Amino acid sequence: GGGGSTGAQGAAGAQGATGSAGSTGAQGATGDEGFLSNNAKTGSYTLVAADDQKLINTNSGVTVPSGVFSASDAVTVVNNSTSNITITQGGSVAMYLGGSSTTGNRTLAQKGICTILCISSNTFIITGAGLT
Repeated sequence: GGGGSTGAQGAAGAQGATGSAGSTGAQGATGDEGFLSNNAKTGSYTLVAADDQKLINTNSGVTVPSGVFSASDAVTVVNNSTSNITITQGGSVAMYLGGSSTTGNRTLAQKGICTILCISSNTFIITGAGLT
């Protein structure tokens, strides 16, 4: 004789038990502190390595020292006073005015802003608004 017809599908089985949780992954690296953390100064100040990527908010002169920064390090300075301040080129430092071959100390006008970028060992370019 011929084969019989297909039977009805059976009911779904019960859900299995939940598996155990996986282990915790390694902790990620600490992220950047953020762009331009404020470092307020009220007297003459010599930059330090920890000033990289910081805002020096000051009413007094700032000195760019030798042997502290590496290529790509940068510091932004804001003159929050009502008179000019001097950005001093430290000994053994070449600090070029952006867009020129002129080196030396720079004057930052009241409420002026400038960025000092290290391009190689003890060589910097400084540029900004109110900078001469």
